[in-house]
Amino acid sequence: MPSPLTGVGKLYLWPANWADAPSMILQLEAAEVHYDVLELARCMTVAVDDNCIVALLDRLRHAHNDSQLESTKVLLMHGQTAPGLMDIPRAESLKSFIAQARARWLMELLNNDRLDTHFQAIVDAQDTRRVYAHEALMRGHDTEGGLIPPFRMITAARDAKLMGVLDTLSISRAFRAANERQLQTRLFLNVTPSTITRDSFTAERVTQDCLSQGVAPDRVVLELIESESIADMPGTVERLDSFRAAGFSVALDDVGAGFSNLNLLHQLRPDVVKLDMDLTRDIHEDSYKAVVATKILELAAHLDIATVVEGVEAIEELAWFRERGVTYAQGYLIGRPAAEPLSAGPKL
Repeated sequence: MPSPLTGVGKLYLWPANWADAPSMILQLEAAEVHYDVLELARCMTVAVDDNCIVALLDRLRHAHNDSQLESTKVLLMHGQTAPGLMDIPRAESLKSFIAQARARWLMELLNNDRLDTHFQAIVDAQDTRRVYAHEALMRGHDTEGGLIPPFRMITAARDAKLMGVLDTLSISRAFRAANERQLQTRLFLNVTPSTITRDSFTAERVTQDCLSQGVAPDRVVLELIESESIADMPGTVERLDSFRAAGFSVALDDVGAGFSNLNLLHQLRPDVVKLDMDLTRDIHEDSYKAVVATKILELAAHLDIATVVEGVEAIEELAWFRERGVTYAQGYLIGRPAAEPLSAGPKL
């Protein structure tokens, strides 16, 4: 887990183009920080502490474009120690460094175990009283106990390149919550493609994590989100196969949101597909959506893939999908995310 950018130290900045130095110096002067310019090294050094670093970085962010921020390298040295050869590999882009500084609140949240899990039920579409599974949805808490929206955490984590950390900790927290709340159903866990292929995210480690909380791997469904962002298809397929061999199932999220994830069916061969909630909305009144959804359901049935319709809010939507053989349903009509899992769904 990365440490928050805290403490007194010295920030080293190396612009790729020294012509950018004057504009950076202008921001350093405006921030009223102590700095030195090392022209021979084409470097600037800035004395920083907890009180000034975020404000300083905000000034630099607003005054320079993405290309300048990406090409400028920075290194934070704590105390008065000058960087040595062993420190150089730690240098990163100013853009990434700024994102991490702005995500300091997120790192503190994760370090202080202020991440929680809510559950949303997934029920049998034909008999909604029967709960098939629950999707684990992360929730953060601020220092006063208030809820932090998931999208805010995800945005900060993505910008700071912390999605792998956030995914891993939220999954571990979901296993703990499932144990604490004696969850009896299957458990859907959201995971991004970049996390799936991380060296630390292996079937062996996740198996150890879930078994330590009394959750069997054959009750766990890894729900691959943001599938359009898969950068390493062979590595993703290989890693998912290793999870299947360990007993886990695989679900593909947001099918129908675009043609790209339909093409993933033959590559990823999921056990479950979840139809995009935008496709669900008012489908009984939209002939275009109806054609698309019908074809997806027919294809899934032909490939022996279970289907989940997401975002069901109206009984007419549920009825439409029921008539066409969808396997499971999820949405506010059935139940909103809550700290306690649902023991039985409503009779609909």
